[in-house]
Amino acid sequence: MATYVHASDGRKFVAHVSLLSHYSPFFSRALNGEFAESESRVIEIHDVAEWVLQVFQTWLYFGTHWWWNQDSWKATTEFSQCQLVELLCFADKYDVPKLLKLQGKWLGILLNRATGVESGAILFAQAHLPETSPILEMLAEALAHFGLHPDDEEKEEEFMAKLKPAFAALVMKKVLEGCNRRKAESDRVTPGPGIDVDKYLADINERAVSESESDNDNDNDNDEDDDDDDEDEDGDDNDDEDEAMEGA
Repeated sequence: MATYVHASDGRKFVAHVSLLSHYSPFFSRALNGEFAESESRVIEIHDVAEWVLQVFQTWLYFGTHWWWNQDSWKATTEFSQCQLVELLCFADKYDVPKLLKLQGKWLGILLNRATGVESGAILFAQAHLPETSPILEMLAEALAHFGLHPDDEEKEEEFMAKLKPAFAALVMKKVLEGCNRRKAESDRVTPGPGIDVDKYLADINERAVSESESDNDNDNDNDEDDDDDDEDEDGDDNDDEDEAMEGA
């Protein structure tokens, strides 16, 4: 049994319901709950690029990620910072924890190897991720640590004007933490060993576990309510039987 996922450009992607349900609580609820998608087996997604769904589909079936680069006309596993952030936002919005962790790890590795953070990656992330996202915090630390990518330095003023106050404050916090950690003698942050990727991956795992436990608690509460209703109905039935016997 398969379902179709529509990209923003109208292309259809086929994926088995069992796989989608296994890796994503979002798709599981949509395809197995009391929603129209559970009947039609069609999920329409209009806010995701075609190549993102292609990567997601490949990862579902093969456990790896690659995409078809139409510029070079060949498959590649190389991603820019902006592309990884776009994949992360998809995994976060559609609740795919394992893909979120994988792409978060790759982004951390890429940031530690880079000469700066791409402005497009930050602007996309702050527009699509919650302010408490560990990925957003990792990008803030990378920006505080490495600065903007050399290709974006000419657009620094324009970039700074587009930053949300909450993210700008987070970057400043990371700058101060970096200064204190290295006991800098000036207000300039000097390059250190890099950002601690494992710390942010642990935060992602902790949030995923917390959300899972919350869903389980809600299910248990619903079960208890059903049990209470059953007990009430049984009690009412017993009362009716006693009255009938007394009347006889």
